[in-house]
Amino acid sequence: MNALEKKPASLTLRLYFRSMETLTRIFGLGQAIATGCWLGVLSRKTLQEIDQYYYDRCQRYRDKDYRNFEYNRSGLNDWEATVLESFPSSGHFLISGVGGGREVLALRQMGYQVSAGECHPQLRASANALMAEESFATDIQLLDRDEVPKVQIPADAAIVGWGSYMLIEGRKNRVAMLRSFAASMKADAPILLSFFVRSSSHGYRHHVVRFIANIFRLLTRRTCAEVGDDLAPNFVHKFTEAEIKAEMNAAGFELEFYANEPYGHAWGRLSHPVTDEK
Repeated sequence: MNALEKKPASLTLRLYFRSMETLTRIFGLGQAIATGCWLGVLSRKTLQEIDQYYYDRCQRYRDKDYRNFEYNRSGLNDWEATVLESFPSSGHFLISGVGGGREVLALRQMGYQVSAGECHPQLRASANALMAEESFATDIQLLDRDEVPKVQIPADAAIVGWGSYMLIEGRKNRVAMLRSFAASMKADAPILLSFFVRSSSHGYRHHVVRFIANIFRLLTRRTCAEVGDDLAPNFVHKFTEAEIKAEMNAAGFELEFYANEPYGHAWGRLSHPVTDEK
């Protein structure tokens, strides 16, 4: 231990760190209140319009341009490739929310048949243009939000495209989408989801956001916000493992694997048909 480490912290140092911690909490609370207000007044339709506007205007997200052919030729992420080791080695994949086509191209290059769709018109057009350049069928479907691609025969496996599961507002709507997948899949077929994870260290923020949002929603008799609903800046829902397991089970899937890192993801198998909401 050197002399600097032995020396007691001065009053100035203590005040500095205490003031920065306090300001961080104040700013964080202010942001949570603002987020809650907007989630309270924005309709589901407007939240969807914000999502489309975001992808129209913000072409880059974490240095990944969803319409950039070079990015979409980059193949599967390491964690995606690891999950696929537990999936069928051949057969038919069903994928929604494909963005610019990265997963579709990678799977087709691996020899899989793929039925795919995307709700964002520009992303869907870009994905089909990529397929054309790579000499694959330009058959990526334009979907309504939360819709599953139409298939002629049940799929051997499914993917809810990277991060798109968290863009669905409301547990009821997410479970309904998973059930649509289940109706188009073979028994015991696996499905992969990916999402933002809800950190326990920010628990107060999520409760503040929900509380503020629901003040407005109850006044207008709208569906209440859930813990984990957030704006980033488009709508996202951040998950815990327990939530993912419960939503999979409600749609007939059994959770097989869950991970927070390097990006929240989970996969499960279709084990039993479910027709009634739990």
